[in-house]
Amino acid sequence: MTARRAIAGAFVLAAALAGVAAAVGWSRRVEIAHWWLVQHVESLGVRPVRLRVASLDLHGIAIESIGIGPPDGPDLAIEHVDATWSPASLRAGRFDALRVAGVALHGRIGPLGPSLGALDPLWKSDAPRTRPPELPAPAIALETAKVRIDTPRGPATGGFGGSLRETATGIAGEFDLDVAGAGATARGQLAIDGTLREPSFRLHLDPLRAGALSLSLDTRGKAPRRAPIALGQTTLGFAGGTLHVDGLKLDLAARRISVPVLVDDVDLAALLALASVEGLAGTGRIEGTLPLVRENGKLSIEDGLLRATGDGTLRYAASESMRSLAASRPEDLGLAIDAFSDFRYELLEARVAGDLDGALAIGLHVRGSNPSFQKGRAVELNLKLEAHLLDLVREGVAAYRVPERIEERVRERSEGAK
Repeated sequence: MTARRAIAGAFVLAAALAGVAAAVGWSRRVEIAHWWLVQHVESLGVRPVRLRVASLDLHGIAIESIGIGPPDGPDLAIEHVDATWSPASLRAGRFDALRVAGVALHGRIGPLGPSLGALDPLWKSDAPRTRPPELPAPAIALETAKVRIDTPRGPATGGFGGSLRETATGIAGEFDLDVAGAGATARGQLAIDGTLREPSFRLHLDPLRAGALSLSLDTRGKAPRRAPIALGQTTLGFAGGTLHVDGLKLDLAARRISVPVLVDDVDLAALLALASVEGLAGTGRIEGTLPLVRENGKLSIEDGLLRATGDGTLRYAASESMRSLAASRPEDLGLAIDAFSDFRYELLEARVAGDLDGALAIGLHVRGSNPSFQKGRAVELNLKLEAHLLDLVREGVAAYRVPERIEERVRERSEGAK
């Protein structure tokens, strides 16, 4: 979305140039072109606008130092725009070719959704189109573009460059990307095809550090006029498995957005390694659903359910401080630590809910046995855990407590005991 809007902002500005050659007197062509361009762009509701016409002749125009928005922090800045034309292209109101270099776009995501500041009238307008959309030129090159999006969780930045062109059936384009945000960095590619009215996007990002998320996204369908976006299949490689969303339409201006994130074939060992909980390790594969909800600017998980797809192990090597605490609570925490020292589970389920920035409640249900715990008797444990997810990732330690006694302490299932 960010790359597409940055390109759109540059294209709208460039498209305003098509009538310059016929509109200006030749001797004062640069001065008059400057005036005409500023007036035309501001008539679209975009202001203030600053630019400098570097050259104008029978073959094209060059514009430099474009700025839209506050002078001390523009929402869009472009170092250079080169447009070439011929008599035939001018009669059609288009360019032969367009090159845009040195783009810097600044946006924000707040409680009311995304904003590009002074550029918002371009993409939030409900005005009807008088003609089908088309590219301002058959071939467009976009060089050295940078984007910064301020979010409630800090800034996200990116860079991209590539080209967009007309084809016999519509449009096609390829762009190289690099993104950074929330402590993660990635590089990838964006491919565009379809038509301007119904474009399709294929995005793939690979992380620049081990264990981070990779992303593949494929969207197809009619381009939105306002805040809604349509997702095809969005896949994130995570902990040896995937997180993915299939076929979803989102209204970014809605007060509440719910996205069912499907968890598939995640490696429990890799997941626990990412969490960096001291002394905790395990094996097995995990699947399930995590309904991700955004409401009033906050992200949370509602009624998430994860389960192991088969047998596996959980091993917790308690620290001295944890063993001291367990010694004072031998009938609940002490039993749990002993059981989890080498636990072989046949069932593992976790119900997850809570604010991602606050307390995340995890209801853990496991069934299995530990060969060295109570002579290997089968046990079933129900634990209610509470953790602050951000603290877990940042410090590698869960804010751990057992607010309720283990259900019936330990419910033994072997030898007829209940």
